[in-house]
Amino acid sequence: MEKMNCLIAGNGKKKSGGVRSWLQEVLCLPYTFSEKEGRFLELPVCIYAIDGITDREIDELERWENGRTAAGSGKTAGQAGNGRWAAERTVRRRYIRWNRTLRSIRKRLQRKETLQMTGAPQDAALFCSWKRGGASAELLLRFYRHCYRENVLVFRAEQLIVLDGWAAEADCAETASDADGETPALVWVREPERDNAEMAGEEREVLQEIYTTFNYATIVTGRPAAWQEFADMAYEEYGLSVRCVSDSRTLTFRERKTLIVDFGMTIKACSSNFPPDSVYMDLYPAYDRTAAAAAEWGGIPYISLWNALDTLGKDGV
Repeated sequence: MEKMNCLIAGNGKKKSGGVRSWLQEVLCLPYTFSEKEGRFLELPVCIYAIDGITDREIDELERWENGRTAAGSGKTAGQAGNGRWAAERTVRRRYIRWNRTLRSIRKRLQRKETLQMTGAPQDAALFCSWKRGGASAELLLRFYRHCYRENVLVFRAEQLIVLDGWAAEADCAETASDADGETPALVWVREPERDNAEMAGEEREVLQEIYTTFNYATIVTGRPAAWQEFADMAYEEYGLSVRCVSDSRTLTFRERKTLIVDFGMTIKACSSNFPPDSVYMDLYPAYDRTAAAAAEWGGIPYISLWNALDTLGKDGV
């Protein structure tokens, strides 16, 4: 990986009132963002911190656009009530602002000749705080190695619990025209379920390097067939029995020093049953996980790749 470009949505706080704020909304001006460069895990990184919009709001805008596309042109102003049309107009303005923001970032990246936004990233990873994916196996392994060296809880773990990130629908990136018909911007849409084995590949690449240090392993997954080859290999080469099980509130684990590695974006039903002597390593961003984690996992220490990147973006790299 030559360079990583990281897009981080802010806390969504708006400046109070004023003519300038009103004009930004009416004219659909791009959200402001800052750019910081430096190194993260010995990798060159450029972080774009976007102000005025949150991960949750971005997700809502993308769902709105996907729903509008699926429904066709939708109702016209004459067909909808005044209140509903006003709400639709507000969302549309926010969507235009968001796409213009992405277009501005894209142009800046192109000027720096680090990334061509014509499809999937090629010579740099694009890691976005509002979506799963974008992080290469190399980056995930670098983060794990760093934690293994620096965190005694990770180093001494005897048991591995893996929370599979597979879902029936996955996020993917593609380009689409901006809502105002201008230069295409980057838009995130839903795509049909891909092959289970293909989607497990990145996770297997990470686990194949780290699993040999553990005595027990459990993979919580909705696609056990995709993990069967890995489980067979772990047993044949190292005698490690890998348990592949479905998520459930009744799922229990051995009482051992445990590392929990999460590749997903949602809270698992079994989270309340994690061994108390555990450490939780979160490898993908999820805007609604932190509050739920505090309630579900109690005193289990929490390590997040995304939080580390977010801290760099706020405090400087």
